[in-house]
Order: sequence, then structure tokens, then C-alpha cells
Amino acid sequence: MDLPLYTYQPLDLATNTIRILRIFKGHGKDPIHGELIESLLGEDEGLQYEALSYTWGESGNKPFTIELGDKRKHVTENLYEALHQLRRADKDRWLWVDSICIDQENSDEKPHQVSHLRHIYDQADRVLVWLGSSTDDTDLLMDLMVELDTRARKNIKYRKDESTAWLEEWVALSSSNEGGQMQNELNNRRRDALGEIFARAWFRRVWILQEVFCAKRASVICGRKTVPTETFVMMPRLMSINPGIHVQSVLDIMLGCLRRHSWRSQEPDLQTLLRRFRASEATDPRDKIYALLGISSDILANGALRPDYSVPLKQVIQDAIRFSNFPPTGNSTAFADKPRSVHAMRMILDYDGVNVNITDSFGDTPLNIAARTGNSFMANALLKRHEIDVNHIGCEMQTPLEEAELNRHTEVAAQLRQRRDVVARDVSDIAFEGTQSPTHATTPDLPVEVPEPPLRAPKPWEYYPGPQSKHETMLLLNRGHLFHAPLVTEEPLSVLDVGTGEAIWAIDFAEWFPLAEVTVASYCRPVTEQQQVPRNCKLEVLSVPWAQIYMEHDNKFDFIHVQDFRGDIDDLKRLYTKAYRCLKPGGWIEHANLSFKIGYDDGAAPRDCIYATWNRLLQSWVENGPRDHALMDREQYINQIRAAGFREMPHVNECKVPLGPWGPSRQWRRIGLLNQASWEASAGLAMYYSDYYDSSRINHKELRRLFATVRKSLGDPTYYPHRT
Repeated sequence: MDLPLYTYQPLDLATNTIRILRIFKGHGKDPIHGELIESLLGEDEGLQYEALSYTWGESGNKPFTIELGDKRKHVTENLYEALHQLRRADKDRWLWVDSICIDQENSDEKPHQVSHLRHIYDQADRVLVWLGSSTDDTDLLMDLMVELDTRARKNIKYRKDESTAWLEEWVALSSSNEGGQMQNELNNRRRDALGEIFARAWFRRVWILQEVFCAKRASVICGRKTVPTETFVMMPRLMSINPGIHVQSVLDIMLGCLRRHSWRSQEPDLQTLLRRFRASEATDPRDKIYALLGISSDILANGALRPDYSVPLKQVIQDAIRFSNFPPTGNSTAFADKPRSVHAMRMILDYDGVNVNITDSFGDTPLNIAARTGNSFMANALLKRHEIDVNHIGCEMQTPLEEAELNRHTEVAAQLRQRRDVVARDVSDIAFEGTQSPTHATTPDLPVEVPEPPLRAPKPWEYYPGPQSKHETMLLLNRGHLFHAPLVTEEPLSVLDVGTGEAIWAIDFAEWFPLAEVTVASYCRPVTEQQQVPRNCKLEVLSVPWAQIYMEHDNKFDFIHVQDFRGDIDDLKRLYTKAYRCLKPGGWIEHANLSFKIGYDDGAAPRDCIYATWNRLLQSWVENGPRDHALMDREQYINQIRAAGFREMPHVNECKVPLGPWGPSRQWRRIGLLNQASWEASAGLAMYYSDYYDSSRINHKELRRLFATVRKSLGDPTYYPHRT
């Protein structure tokens, strides 16, 4: 006689009540017997329990049953096997299992319990990661991990430095296992087993992210074998296996030493989590967002975006977009300079809570940005909001009208002048116009519609001059953008960074695009003390000419970034030609560089002005040296790029970069101070010229004396020196 189906008793949703599954002790193939007991989450009198992390499998296919009291409950095959393996022979076991402890058919209870998942897993005695049944090869691998874990925990260094203890014991263990064809075959089987485990569905399930993210203690279970996660997450590194970006991101959030040193320790926000785990899977598409809410730092800070399964998928996505780009304050600056983001911006503006006057890290409102970039569609959408501040003075000490007129955006200026509350000021004293947009070009098959790059705010570096100050200077010049090239793909997969020295640009890029593989061909050792290198960023300490070995394969890169190589390449045209060949169709190369040549605003400056003397000698040295492109102007760069085969040439501009605090705004003065500090600290630059140019034509003492005079003169504002 079949038992009746189990029916749930409603929970008190006004409290933190949850259900705990008590599995009665049993043996072997005995049926699973248990009961559900209510408990208060987080209370002293609450039950102690372990939480199961597993994959449901086919949710509609539940051919197995367990007995809850005198009734039966249908479960999937994977869960049934997990419960059999986890059941103890000598005593009962208390588990929290989502598909059993939550009434999945109750539309009120389900979102209530989902909103408590973080606390359920956080307060569990242990999180049990069930990876499924075992094979002979996975048993070999698990036995190896158990032995390694036992040895590492006995190592005297374990308490202070777990990773060192594991590495030492791994080396010792590997040495003892060396030799013989049979041992090599065993090692290969273990490596294959680890790859097979990483390919299992558990690593793709979106809900497991929150489950392991919050765990205080956790174990990985495969068949009858169990190993702590602290050892499991170390295995790819110890066995020299690349698990892939998605799996590595999962390992980074699991309990272990990787968690403390990875991006997980930075309290990731919703946007970061959505990017990193975009490959995760869920039966209900809404769960690809809801599953991340409990571990998102910005969601936790304000309690926004609660799971609600009565809301349609489209609305859930729109709410997530709105929140991730415009958090509760309603930040609407991010899309203001993106001509193709009008639809998204209009959707955002439909929400009354959006603050259209919010300022970005530079002090600009969305209207300032739209006016400066000539985005008439965005300006029109913003001007329809009655509370818009049309006279806000932005980072360049200009109102939106002044921004539009100084940058010759007549359509936006006309829109602004139609407003009666616009105030027109005299802006004739503004000395600097425009912002830098580095040279970039595309291969022939570029589609018309391409997404814009993300806006990136500069970081408040404490130390300068040095690599950080150079990076901040370029960010300020580029108005917070890491790059300007309109990449064809939303997520570039293969990127090459050439000549940016300390790799700070590439590190930032790799953090923004976690799915991209960023190769850095740097001419000096990267600085990593201030910022950890992401796993998708590969650093190579090479001279720039040697960096071209990465350009030997056709159609390899989506984007090549070249910056600040200071004439290190003998043949610039050859570099561009190689870049053209190794870029994928529609790929981009972007080249940004600051000239050695010093300009000055006073056209009537005497011929014996120190800057004029410097430029004449520099021109002479460069023209007679192997790197005559070091002082090329804009048109010469364009000709070189076109000769290499590139077709599109948009956004090629020059700007004056002040060598001192001569600019009309805080932003330009900051750029000037950073540029001056970098130049003044470059005492070895004189020797640089000696190394790279014809030494027979250069008097080293004269060069050092001249360079010292130039550096000393930078504090004199008479001629307003600048670079381009």
C-alpha cells in the first residue's frame, strides 16, 4: 500500500522559522526515513544542522521517494543518492535541504525562505558539497587529497601559512610517488578525474555560489569520499591544471586560503557577481539574479531587490540593470556619454527614484557629460525631467551650455538655450579645450552597432610619481575610461597589452572583464604590491620588441592596447602590421602616448627659452637615431596605421597635457601636478636617451645638465609648458 504524499504545514512568515530534515540512522539500501522539524534560525534554542549543497537534476523527474513520518516525498535521483551516502549508521543526522525543507509550491513561503538562504548556510555547522557518485579515478584523486590534507595539517607551518604547508607536503608527496610507468598512469588518471569533476553540473548551478560563499566550514563529497574544501581548492594549482575562469571563480569563493586573497575578499557587488558568474545555470532564469542577492555587498547594504517569484522575468532583469548601474541613490551618470545607450537611459528615467543631478567621481552630472560628448539624444531625455539642474558647474568649471559650445556641439547647445533657466556666462578665459582620445583603429569587418566601454573612475593613489600616477594621469585625460575603442564584443575574450610598463592598466582591465584572457607584454617588472593580479591576467616581463612574439598568430586578439612605450620599438609600422594580422575581424588596436617634446603657450617665447632648446636638441637626436617615430605627430601616426591596413580612423585627437598646475579646473590642475611630478622624478631619463640614440652625437654631461635645467624650470609658469 502506497503512503499518501507529504503535505507541508505553513510556516510563520513573521519569524525566522525554517524546517530541518532529520534523517534517521540506517544501513545500506534501507529506505530513507526521516521527519521535518521547525526551528528558529539564529536563536540559541535552534537546532544544530548541516546544509547540503547539490544539484537538483531534472526538477520534473522525481522517480525516487523518501518517507517523512507516515507519508512519502518525491525526490530526484541525485538527491536520493546523496541522502543514502550521508545517512549515518549509528546516529541520526540533521540536514537542511532546500527542495525538502522549503515548500516549493507555496508562492509566499518560497521567496521568504530564499531571502534567508545566506543566514541558513552561514549558520550551518558545516556545508556539505555533494558532487555526485564516484568512479575509480575520482576515488584515486580523493584518496590523494585526503592524504595531502592529513599531512598538511600536521605541518608546523599550517597555522601560519596553509598554502606553504600544502605546497611543502605536495612536493614531498609527489617525490615519494615519482618513478615508473604505473605511477605516471596513476597521476594522469588523477588529473583527468579532477577535470571530470570540474565539468560536473554542480559547478554550473547558480545557487551553489551563495551556499559555499557563506560557509564557515565545508567539505567536498564525491561518492563515499570526503575532503575539506581547504584542500580541494588548492588542487588545480598544485597539479598545474587550469580549471577555466568560471570554475576558478567558484573555487575562489569556497572556504580556503584562496578566498582570503582573491577578488572574493573585496566584498563584490551585484554587477561584479553577474559578470563573473554569467555562465551559471538555473532552472528558473530569475534565479540567475536572485541567487546572487544574498552575497552582493551593495544589496546587503540597503536591502533592495528582494526575491519575488510573482514578478515576470523581464521586470526582474530591468530591476537588476537599474540597481547595478544606478544604485538606490539613482546614479544616472554611467550612460550619459554613451550614444547607443539611449533606450537604457530612458528606461532608467522612467523610475521616479532616479536622481538625474547626481555627480560622478569628477563632479559631473549626466547633463554635463552629455553636453561635453555631444550626446543630443541623452541631453533631450534629461532635459524632459523638470528637476534637472541645467547650470551645474562640472569638473572643468563649466556649465552644460558652456561644455556644449566650447566643444562645438551645436545641437545640444540649441537644446539647452531653449530652457529659460539656463544661465549664459563668459567663458573666454578657459585655456584648455577637449579631452584626450587616444589613437585607435579597426580591422575592415567592423559592424556599425557596437557597445561602448564601461566608465571607470580613477583611483586615489597615495604614492607618486611612479606607475600609479601615470595610470591616474591617463584615466583623468580619458575621463575615467580605461579605453576608447568601441569593442565589437561585449566581453572581449583575448586582449594584449603592450608597453604599459607596470601592468596596472591590464590589471584593471582584467578585473572589469573576468572572462577575458589579458596578456601583458611589459618592459619592466609589474608592480603588484598595491593591487593583486587577477587570475585572467598573464604577466610577461619582456622588452617591447620581444612582445611582438605574441603577434605571430592570425586572428588571435579582440583588442590590442599600446601605451607609453616611449620609442622602444625600432619599426612602428611593423608593429602595426603585425597587430593588424593578429587581430580578429572587427578587432581594435588603441595607441596612447605622451610626447617627450615640451610645448609652451607663449608663441613669442625667445629662441633661447629652455624648452625651445630642449626640443631642438631632442629633435636632432631622434632624427639621427633608430627610433625616429618617437616625435611623430598625429598625421604621421595615422599614415603609419593606414599603411598597415586599418580602415576605420575615428576619434583621433591631440590635447595639451599641462606640465604643472596651469589648467582652469581641478581636474586639469591634478593632471598637471602628476605630469610635473613624474617628469621631475625622471632623473634617469637622460641616460635613456644615451642608450637609445647615437651616443657619438650626444654629450652625456650636456644632456644631464640640460635635463636638470628643464626639470628645474617646470615650476616657472611664464610659458605654461605642456606635452601632447
